[in-house]
Amino acid sequence: MRILQFLPGISQRSGGPIRSTLATIRAVHAFAPRVRTDLVATDLNLEGPWHQEVVSKLPGGAKLMVFQQCGKHTHNVSMSLLRWLYGSVESYDLVVVRSLFHPLSSAVGLVAAVHGGRPVVLTPHGSLSLYTRTHGHRWLKSLYMKLIDRRLIERCALVQVTSEFEAREAKDVVPTERLRIVPHPFEPEFQCDGGLRDDSMFVFLSRLHPMKGLETLLRAFARLRGVRGRARLSLAGSGDDAYISELKALCRSLKIESWVRFEGFVDGADKYRLLSKALCFVLPSYRENYSIAAVEAMSVGTPVIISDNVGIASLVMQAHAGLVVPADVRPVSNAMRRLIDNPENARQMGEAGREVVRSELSPRKVGEQVMGVYKEACDGRH
Repeated sequence: MRILQFLPGISQRSGGPIRSTLATIRAVHAFAPRVRTDLVATDLNLEGPWHQEVVSKLPGGAKLMVFQQCGKHTHNVSMSLLRWLYGSVESYDLVVVRSLFHPLSSAVGLVAAVHGGRPVVLTPHGSLSLYTRTHGHRWLKSLYMKLIDRRLIERCALVQVTSEFEAREAKDVVPTERLRIVPHPFEPEFQCDGGLRDDSMFVFLSRLHPMKGLETLLRAFARLRGVRGRARLSLAGSGDDAYISELKALCRSLKIESWVRFEGFVDGADKYRLLSKALCFVLPSYRENYSIAAVEAMSVGTPVIISDNVGIASLVMQAHAGLVVPADVRPVSNAMRRLIDNPENARQMGEAGREVVRSELSPRKVGEQVMGVYKEACDGRH
């Protein structure tokens, strides 16, 4: 099988989508080594070192093809890519489009389905969530969906999402019979040294964005500090400078600034060391279609406290790998207190999380599920 995987941008700034795409490609090739994959993208904000790192993360049988984008705006198109696609799309067995609300994604999907007659699998990376569709240029997204992306969805063979939560939020635009749920594959990037945990430290690791429930977390932490004075919180991630200033001001008003550390963007071995040192990972997000960061925490034996709006909530509950609570101050604070008061219980949850990541999210197991979706799309059994 020859597969074209399309992602509009693969710069380091794109975060989760490029990481998920690379992990999925590796998982597919781990299960089906004879597959050939071309990852196609534009050069938007693509820096040389990161370009080489993306290439290094591709398995044998996969290659990266980068086309020049017209201009520097995030939603500009690439005429060279579209010209190439018109002449080459029929050589692929399947086209996977990994974005919505982007002119180039819409064009690639429609050219593949209409001009090339190729089966298309749409992987929306959360772009069909209610939050994404109703925040930030809501009227423009609604119009774009009605005029363009709804046609793309209708032409897709299948839509692949990562969780029951993401599937529920997509059901008003995607027929249930064409939705398929496959989790993100996980493969450990670094081995931790197994050092001692800090039983007073909580860690948040994600984008610093209002959607992540950071104000709720800070207020919950302040409430915890009132009864457990040794507690500390690390916030790891980058975000808008103005928003970070607002968070720091909130810390000062809550009188917790001395016990909250803003780590900035953390990646690689440093990220895993931070996660493995913490008592617990906390993410009280208002909308999260999956949460790779939570899985990374679980992989090093760190229990998680997540809101019931996070896509992997059902996996966490089934595995007893942490606590799932509403995204409100009191429940989050109570969950944090429960774990800081019982580190042995936290350790047991962490070990349960490590085991479920190893058994259920391994590249080969997830690769088999992804290939099942791809073969179904090609066979037209949907």
